[in-house]
Amino acid sequence: MTAVHNLPAQVPACWGVDPELFFGPADSAEGQPLFSWERQALRVCASCPLQAACLAEALKFPRDEQYGVIGGMTAGQRQMLLRTSRRQPSRSSATDTARNRRWLMQAAVRLHQAGHGPREIAGRLHVGERRVQRWLAAHRAEGVA
Repeated sequence: MTAVHNLPAQVPACWGVDPELFFGPADSAEGQPLFSWERQALRVCASCPLQAACLAEALKFPRDEQYGVIGGMTAGQRQMLLRTSRRQPSRSSATDTARNRRWLMQAAVRLHQAGHGPREIAGRLHVGERRVQRWLAAHRAEGVA
């Protein structure tokens, strides 16, 4: 009898999809319209049960090593998230625009879904723990509505 080891409990949505879909010829720049290949890849990620864990792993890499669509975000979106989260003059500077707040909130929710606690999320995103708790509570409220 052969035992199968190290198989994920859930299969990622990208399993069996051509990897070139997620790494096109060029990435869209931060804040610019998305390329069609990025939109297609994001549709695959949207249905993935492992999206949050995938994003958490992608965010471990430096900003200049972000390429393709990973964890439901484009390289430009992850680069912007990393740029705003690593800028630390004040806790509120990373959340100074509506777009940054939305991306940070989405990242906080995905990190929480991947099993990270509010304190760790706050440290990774360089925002206050209380802010992370409010974001998670708002996300839960939206899911109920």
